[in-house]
Amino acid sequence: MGGSNSRCCAGEEVANEQEVGCKPVNSLVKEEVVQESPAVAAIPAVPAAPPAPPAPAAPSTSSPTKVGDEFTVEIVKGVGEKAKLGIDVDLTDGIALVVDQVNDGLIDDWNKDHPDLAINKFDRIVEVNGKRGSANDITEVCKNDTTLVMKVLKMKK
Repeated sequence: MGGSNSRCCAGEEVANEQEVGCKPVNSLVKEEVVQESPAVAAIPAVPAAPPAPPAPAAPSTSSPTKVGDEFTVEIVKGVGEKAKLGIDVDLTDGIALVVDQVNDGLIDDWNKDHPDLAINKFDRIVEVNGKRGSANDITEVCKNDTTLVMKVLKMKK
């Protein structure tokens, strides 16, 4: 393979030569044997486990971290004094109930039991039992329904 004939099996020049330090190109093609691989049975793929279903919606138990966070409060009204929410609200924005004051009642009880999710002055009750967008409609739901699932928008820390 030394000298001027050291172009072993590379390029078009070798294809035209009979032998240049290696087997001729034509011989390589003829001598090349392709072995067939044995048939491999198809192995069915193991199906992936279905994704876990999302957790059911429940009242939020985490603390709103900043102004503008919305959280859920569930209140079950009783009878007599136990039916009183105990909040003064402002309806003038027309869309939500803006809390003016929290008095004795179910909301104050909620606040004592859930200080991290307390409803405070300036917070906005934006939805009750799926009713949203009308302060008057939200007020009617609060008066008439026994269980109240409220969406509250935190407005001030």
